[in-house]
Amino acid sequence: TTGLTHFDGSATDDGSVIPASFEKLSIDLGKIDIQKRVTRIWPKFEEGTGSVMVSVGCSQYANEQPVWEPAQEFVIGRDRSLPFNCVGRSFSFRVEETGTATQWAFTGVDIDFQEAGRF
Repeated sequence: TTGLTHFDGSATDDGSVIPASFEKLSIDLGKIDIQKRVTRIWPKFEEGTGSVMVSVGCSQYANEQPVWEPAQEFVIGRDRSLPFNCVGRSFSFRVEETGTATQWAFTGVDIDFQEAGRF
């Protein structure tokens, strides 16, 4: 199943911060019957500072839970891309706040991948 979630990262009435996260599941990156190897991603943020944790996952089928690669720290405004090595037919993407980021606006992601065959 495709899922898109976002939780507000603004302060609550008592001043405590609500951790924010974003997740997109089951991106097929073209032909669903072809294996793809995701090698690098470029997360895009329009505003914000601090760091977030970014992870990618791959699965063989769109309705299957992805196998997540270890999350990597991405510093908003400093880092440009992150290397990954994930193989599957379907790709997933996750951003989680570390507690150091201010309010941030995620605007998209560029994905570097190569077709890896039909096996």
